[in-house]
Amino acid sequence: MSSLSQDDIDALTSIGHETTQTIVCLVVEAIMYTFFFILVIMAGRIQFRKGSRLSVTMFGVILIIFLLDTAGCVLDVNNAIREITLTLTSTFPLSLSDRYASTFNLPYSISNSLFAYMICFGDVIIVWRAYVFWCYGKGRLIMILPIFTLIGTFGIAGVLSFCVARDMSTSDNFVTPPFCHHIQQDVYSLSLGTTAISTALTCYKTWTYRREIGEHLSRSNKKTRTEKIMLIIVESGVLYFLLLLEFVIGDIPKVLNAKYAKYNLTFANLVWTYIANHLLGIYPALMVILVNSQRSCLEESIISIHTMNQDIRTQDVSVQQPQVLHIRKRTYFSCV
Repeated sequence: MSSLSQDDIDALTSIGHETTQTIVCLVVEAIMYTFFFILVIMAGRIQFRKGSRLSVTMFGVILIIFLLDTAGCVLDVNNAIREITLTLTSTFPLSLSDRYASTFNLPYSISNSLFAYMICFGDVIIVWRAYVFWCYGKGRLIMILPIFTLIGTFGIAGVLSFCVARDMSTSDNFVTPPFCHHIQQDVYSLSLGTTAISTALTCYKTWTYRREIGEHLSRSNKKTRTEKIMLIIVESGVLYFLLLLEFVIGDIPKVLNAKYAKYNLTFANLVWTYIANHLLGIYPALMVILVNSQRSCLEESIISIHTMNQDIRTQDVSVQQPQVLHIRKRTYFSCV
């Protein structure tokens, strides 16, 4: 007969399950972190090669996201080690169940604050990409909307930091004060709004480009490189929006309880959370690489317009139309 009490057996089972989950999640995190590190190096080479102040600033934002992600990885490793030392290798004269209960006080909530700021700085890249297409003329006033939600996201992230600090000092678990109860979901929701507005604005510019300029640059249905880049931004923005939407829906109490109803669901959700957290950091770096690596896109647009001018002159068509097209081209790319 076992000399362990039923409470100790239950605690040992929970420790074993959590250790297994932690090992798998740390392996996943190491893979995602390595991929993120490679993207940061690539983005740095591209941005510093361009040499402009804006390019260096954008890389600085990506670097901040990477450093926040690094801090989160270090914290995850620290928590994993402390879980083992507090339960299996501890020399304190406590029962196994009491040792397991002591792991509930580990600083897990700090990761929530780091993650919130990763989202905020990721939104900076997203808003900037939308601003590139709206920086010309009076239409740029519409950028007030995503900028306003971006500022709001930073503000809510600051409040979340306060709630995390209070949670660590009082163990209130985001219950008091009342505004802390759903503060993390508020960060997700505001970021979701920023992404939705910025993606919609870019989508509109892509549509107007295709309607007013794209049809003149190519007489076939093939997309120009410029349009392909715009579509990459739109499509990736939709994917990013869906990822944030999953976080918003997943943080609803009923959905949250359903995700942790069974061990298998808990395990799968935990692994997905680690992947998704890194994806939210990887996306801004990947978007900068995809857009800025196409250095010849503007030159190709100019060549296409020049070719079209020659065709129009051959057909004895007025040369005023190409001049108008050149002005419209500046509307889209004057801030790149």
